[in-house]
Amino acid sequence: MIDPSSRSRIPGIPRIPAAFRLPLTSCLFGVVLFLLAGLSSPASASYFNTFGANARGMALGNAMAAISEGWSSVYYNPAALALSRDVEFSLGLF
Repeated sequence: MIDPSSRSRIPGIPRIPAAFRLPLTSCLFGVVLFLLAGLSSPASASYFNTFGANARGMALGNAMAAISEGWSSVYYNPAALALSRDVEFSLGLF
């Protein structure tokens, strides 16, 4: 059986006493937690999540999956683009 006190250590580096191991670990955890909290950002929504794609969609409470037509189907129901009969071009500045 191997004696735990005879483990190989790196020469020149002193062994940390057992009384300081737990506080050192908890301090390291606290520093990491503080840094992660500092990196977080506030929640925000995009323009479409706030105002919707068009006025009709907002008036219907964003219930536009079945009746979306035109460029608004990109936001509400992308599969409805396959059913469109005409080509639309839209340019906007938000």
